[in-house]
Amino acid sequence: AATFMLLGKAQALTDDFNGAEASFRSVLELDPNSAEAKQALAAVKELRAERTGGAPPSRSQSVQAPATPAAEPSVAALQGDCDRGSAKACSSLAKSYATGKGVPKNEATAVRLYEQACQGKDLLGCSVLGSLYASGEGVPASIERAMAIWRQACDAGEPNSCTLLGAMYELRRVPKDPATAAVYYQKGCDGGHAAGCTQLSKLYRSGLGVPHD
Repeated sequence: AATFMLLGKAQALTDDFNGAEASFRSVLELDPNSAEAKQALAAVKELRAERTGGAPPSRSQSVQAPATPAAEPSVAALQGDCDRGSAKACSSLAKSYATGKGVPKNEATAVRLYEQACQGKDLLGCSVLGSLYASGEGVPASIERAMAIWRQACDAGEPNSCTLLGAMYELRRVPKDPATAAVYYQKGCDGGHAAGCTQLSKLYRSGLGVPHD
């Protein structure tokens, strides 16, 4: 949401009103109560009217209203799908146990289900599983195990895991290696994980592990 907010402001400054409105609406999709985004959206409409006479965006550029989200499957349905081999269902069920949503909170069960999801190639499940090992939630803390899981998921194309690996190498949780951190941040960024792009940008700004640029 913060990234969309900054992008919208930049677009408004260059009179890209359609882009600015789309960015501020994206903020509101992520944070419906954002007063800043609501004010910015209203300001863009006023600025458009002032600069262009109020011309609306073309049909091809108009922003579609978000679809009404489908009802979430029940815990029982997720359990059934997980038992039948759906790694994604196991991951969703694990999240329910981790947060206590619809079932009593049980971190150990969450870990077991995330293990099952990861083994079934649900890469987001692998990313979360690695985070649980890193923080010691429901399982003995092990940075080595966390990094092994993230590395496997990153190699399979899960960008969040790449960014998390980069953070480990940058933030001294393993022998500090900014150059390796930059490699993993680049993979995360290339995969579409915004935080990877942000962290890589900081390395370029400071010249750590990459040429100062």
